[in-house]
Amino acid sequence: MKLGDLSTPALVVDGPTLDANLAAMAAARPGTQCRPHVKAHKTTALAHRQAAISQYGLDGVRAMWRETLAAALVTVAGLAAAYFLVRSDPSFYFSFVPESLAGGRDPTASTEALRSTLYAGNQTRAPLSVFAAFLFTHNAQISLFAFALGIAFCLPSILLIAYNGCSLGAMFAVFDSHGLAAPFAGWILVHGVTELFAIMLAGAAGIRIGWAVAFPGSLSRLQAAERAGREGGVAMLGVVIMLFVAGMLEGFARQLIVQDAPRYAIAVASALVWFSYFYIPRGRRA
Repeated sequence: MKLGDLSTPALVVDGPTLDANLAAMAAARPGTQCRPHVKAHKTTALAHRQAAISQYGLDGVRAMWRETLAAALVTVAGLAAAYFLVRSDPSFYFSFVPESLAGGRDPTASTEALRSTLYAGNQTRAPLSVFAAFLFTHNAQISLFAFALGIAFCLPSILLIAYNGCSLGAMFAVFDSHGLAAPFAGWILVHGVTELFAIMLAGAAGIRIGWAVAFPGSLSRLQAAERAGREGGVAMLGVVIMLFVAGMLEGFARQLIVQDAPRYAIAVASALVWFSYFYIPRGRRA
């Protein structure tokens, strides 16, 4: 139908401009602050369109559950692959963990040396605050790249997530070979629950962008990428907060708490907190 075929008076709306305005409004007032309400514009079609676009904040993370699940599966696949490779041939270890970052936790270390890295406590020489700042910066870079490089049809994001899982799997294989699998899991999960979830969310946002570019639907590739970027960008604000929390846990709690049970308790509590915050629906006000 052409404009000249419309009976007047008629309201004509440019679709991409409308979507951009709805997205900007949802980003400015995320979550339940800006809910679709048919009384505002007397148009059910527009209300459905607003509901589809206004998936920001907590709703944005829920909307990315498929991408988050894919990121989790890629992480587990990388972890499993590196674990079995290192267990079969320890020389693979340094293919996944640079020697400069291994910190003595490598296949050549003795059982006592590995155990001491798990329970060194505040005997470590490096100032904990400096260590926490370094870890926050490192993990933030991984998350940022996983998000930003997703525009290249998801592939860089998937590779970064897989490599992150490989690094964890390689280290787990080394500790497991010395009978220290359970202590190592407690040591890593103190911060790992928060850190890994944050990196998965960042990767999920990158995958969402790449998927939108590959399959833009009725939008142009640029418009689809911009829309997915807006959605992922809000989720990335939560990722930054999560990485800050993970850096504090890694730089302080993990070093100061040297018993396995409290470490596991913190890990379980972290998982429950993040899952409840992001995925359990809250009551909406009328």
